[in-house]
Amino acid sequence: MISRKSAKKANWHDKVYFGLHYDQHANKWDFELGKAVTHEMLREAWKKIKPDWVQCDCKGHEGYTSYPTKVGYPSPGIVQDPLRIHRDVTSELGIPLVMHYSGIRDDVALRHHPEWRRVNVDGKADLQCACPRSDYVTELVIPQFIELIDNYDVDGFWVDGDIWATKPCYCIRCISAFDSKYKLDISKPPCNAQDPGWDEWLAFQRKSYDEYVSKYVKAVHDRKPDCLVCSNWMYSMRHPDDVTVPVDFLSGDFSGVEGAPSEAKFLDSRGISWDLMAWMKTRNQPPCQPPYPYEAKTVPHLCQEAAEVIANGGAFNLYINPQRNGRLVDWQHQIATEVSQFVRDRKNLSKGSKSIPQTVVLHGSTYAYANNQPLYGLEDTPQTSRPHPVEGAMNSLLDSGFHVDIQNETDFVNKLTEYGLAVIPEQDQLSDKVAEALSSYVEGGGKLVLSGIQVSRHPILSSLAGVKSEGNLLGITEKDTPAGYDYYYNNHFLSVDGEVTNLFEPWQPVKLKGAQLWTPLLDGYDVTRNVLETAAITLNKIGHGSVAAIHGPIFDSYYLTRYQRIRRLLKQLFCEMWETPMVEIEAPTKVVITLRTFGNRILVHLVNRSVDPPISPYNILVEKVPPVGPVVVRLRLPKKPYKVSLQPSEETDFQWNWKEGILTAELARLEIHSALVVETE
Repeated sequence: MISRKSAKKANWHDKVYFGLHYDQHANKWDFELGKAVTHEMLREAWKKIKPDWVQCDCKGHEGYTSYPTKVGYPSPGIVQDPLRIHRDVTSELGIPLVMHYSGIRDDVALRHHPEWRRVNVDGKADLQCACPRSDYVTELVIPQFIELIDNYDVDGFWVDGDIWATKPCYCIRCISAFDSKYKLDISKPPCNAQDPGWDEWLAFQRKSYDEYVSKYVKAVHDRKPDCLVCSNWMYSMRHPDDVTVPVDFLSGDFSGVEGAPSEAKFLDSRGISWDLMAWMKTRNQPPCQPPYPYEAKTVPHLCQEAAEVIANGGAFNLYINPQRNGRLVDWQHQIATEVSQFVRDRKNLSKGSKSIPQTVVLHGSTYAYANNQPLYGLEDTPQTSRPHPVEGAMNSLLDSGFHVDIQNETDFVNKLTEYGLAVIPEQDQLSDKVAEALSSYVEGGGKLVLSGIQVSRHPILSSLAGVKSEGNLLGITEKDTPAGYDYYYNNHFLSVDGEVTNLFEPWQPVKLKGAQLWTPLLDGYDVTRNVLETAAITLNKIGHGSVAAIHGPIFDSYYLTRYQRIRRLLKQLFCEMWETPMVEIEAPTKVVITLRTFGNRILVHLVNRSVDPPISPYNILVEKVPPVGPVVVRLRLPKKPYKVSLQPSEETDFQWNWKEGILTAELARLEIHSALVVETE
C-alpha cells in the first residue's frame, strides 16, 4: 500500500493544456487485454506527443475492469495488467494518470446485484444503470477507487456513464426518501409533467445524483487529497445548476466544431478548471444504417476543434481508441503529435485567461429542465432537445462579429451589469430572480434582447418590452397542417433590406404599449403587400437603456437553419441596440472571435470555421480548412498599446495602428486560429 500525504496540493489540472484519453471499455469477450502494452511503446509515443496528462480505461460501461481488481469484476481477457505499465511510464515522465471509470452505467454489477438497479416508471428494473441511492456507490464504486489509489497511486478519476445515464428512479428507496422530504399530498410518485409534484420529483432526483457524486468525491479526497475527480458533463450545458459538489475539474467529450463553442463558453463561466475532449473519430449520421462506420478525423479537423476550446480558455483532450490488446496505432498517434504541437504553439493564449464581458446569453436551469426530460437530456429525441434557442442566440452573435458568454441564472444575475448587451432567447420558463434583475439592468443603461411568444405574456417582460399580447398565436401546428404537407408549415416572414426571410413555428400578435415598431410580421414574400397588423420586432426605451423584443422563436430558427437573411436581420438589430462593443471585425462570416484578458494582455482570438470541400450532410468530417482574409480587427483602447503581436509567432503577416482610441489590425491571411495579443503596459 502506498503511503498518503495529508495536505492537499495545488490542482494540477489548472496547469495542463493537452491530454490523451484512451477509451477501452473492457468486456467479457476480450481475450488479450494488455497483451501488446509495453513500457517502450508508451514511452516512445508520449515523448513525441508530450501530453500534459493521460487518461486510460479501468472500467467501462459493461462493468468489467481492465485491471485485476479484487473488489469488482475483472474482464476474463486480461493477459497482463496494462494499468501498471501506464502508471510506470507516466510516473517516469512526470505525467498525471487519470482513470476512465464508468459510474452509474454498469451492466455486470447489476446482474450480480439486482438490488442496486434503477427502477423505471413502469416498475421494471433497468438492467444497465444503478440507482444513485443504492449501495452501489459505497460497496463497489468507492472501494474500487480506493483500490486504484492504493495500488496504482492514480492522480485522478474521469467518471463516465454518470450524468447522461441518470434517469428518474422509482425504487422503494427513492419513493420513500421523496415522500419524507416533500410530504406532498399525492397518492403515487409523478410519472410525467401532467402529474402533481413533477417538478419536485425531478429536483429530488437531481439532488440524489449530486449526493451520489459527493460521496465518491469525498472518499477520494479523504484517501488522497491531491487526487482529482471529474464527473463527465457535470455542470455543463446539460447540468446548469450552481456548482455545489466539490469536483476538481469539469470536462465532456464531443465530436464536431458545432458541439464545442456552447459547451466551452458555459464551462468557462463555472469558475473551475475545465477541458473538452474531442473524439479522434467521426461517424456517418442517419440515414445511414447501423453500424455507422467510423472514420478517423484529419489533422485540420482536430485542430479546428482544438481552436474552439483554446479560444475560450480551456484545455484540450484527445480521445483515442487503442487496439483491443492495447497496441497504439502509429499513424493515429502521428496525427495526435501534430495536433499536440498545434495546441502547444498556443500554450500561452488559453489557460488562465478570462473572458472580457461584452454580450451574454442566458442558459437558465428553469427553462433547461422544463424542456429536457427526463433529467439531464441534451440529445435531439422526442423526450429531450438541445437548447436550440441558446445555441441559436450564441451563433447569431458570433456570426455577427460579437464576443459571447453563456451563463446560468445565478451568474447572469450577479454579473449582468458588466455586459453591454444581454439576450434571453425563448426562455419560456424564467426564474423570478432573473426577471427582477432585468428592470434595474435596463434602467441603468443595459441593452436587452428578448425573444419568444412568452415575452408579451410575462408580467415583467411585457412591461420591459412595452407590449401586451393580443389574440391567439399565429401559425399552423402539426395537427392543423393542410393535407399534402408532411412538415411543420406556416407563413411567417420578415423583411431584410427589401428582401424577405421565412421563419417557422407560432408567433404572438402584440399591441404596442409604449414600444416602437422595428419591423412588422409578413404573411408573404412581397414586402409591400403582405404586412400583417402586428409587430415582429419592437423597441422600447427605458431610462438609459433599451429593450428589443422579438415575438417569435427566431433563435430556434437560426440554430436550425443558419439562414443568412436571419443573420443579417439580427446583426442589424444587435448593432442598433449596442453601438460600442469593445471589438469589431471585418471578416468572412466563418470567422468568429473571443475576447479575453491575461494579466496586462488583451487577447482577440480569431477562429476560422471554414471547410473545404463542403461536408456531406450526413458526415461530420473536415478535410481542409481553407485560409481566409483579409481580416480587420478594431479594438477600442483609451491608450496606445505598448506592444501588439499576432501569435503563434510564425504568423506575423499583419499591420496595425492606433488612432484616437481605436487599434486597427489587419491580418492578410487567417489559417485555423490566431490571436491578436495586445499588451497595454
